Amino acid sequence: MIDILPIFKLIQNAGILVESLVVGKEEDRSTWRIVFAKDATKEQRTQAQKMLDTWDSTEKVVTKTQEDRISELESRVLKLEEITGTTNKEAI
Repeated sequence: MIDILPIFKLIQNAGILVESLVVGKEEDRSTWRIVFAKDATKEQRTQAQKMLDTWDSTEKVVTKTQEDRISELESRVLKLEEITGTTNKEAI
């Protein structure tokens, strides 16, 4: 079973107003459908469809939130190294 949460989140993170994704036949994307919020613009609908059509389901997706969290953790490690005078890279 395909995990569609990553593409759903990518579409939402692009600021596109979507309610859900419906998968018909998993192997045939022409049977997939995006359910848009009533306020979604024509441009948003077009952009979301292009995103879905070109989405590589095997590609690892890192959301901005995850990137921010990684950056925050790296900063904490650097601060800890500064305070302790040691390198903690082996522990990461």
